[in-house]
Amino acid sequence: MHNYVIVARGRECGPGFNTLEEAKSHLKEIVEEDMQRGTARFGQISKIHTKPHHYRLVIGPRCGYNIYSEYNIIGIK
Repeated sequence: MHNYVIVARGRECGPGFNTLEEAKSHLKEIVEEDMQRGTARFGQISKIHTKPHHYRLVIGPRCGYNIYSEYNIIGIK
């Protein structure tokens, strides 16, 4: 059984993870990939780190209101 999963708005994020470090590593990869894809499409994507292990990507500057994607690591009991 996996202890951590990545949940996202608008994207499937793959398998569960046994350790928080594995989940954080995978989260870093998919956020970087999503920022590159969004920048190519919209010109500017900003990353906002709102809570531990939670990222929101918005179109435009940090004060932008158009959410491109959102990611969060949750622990499973």
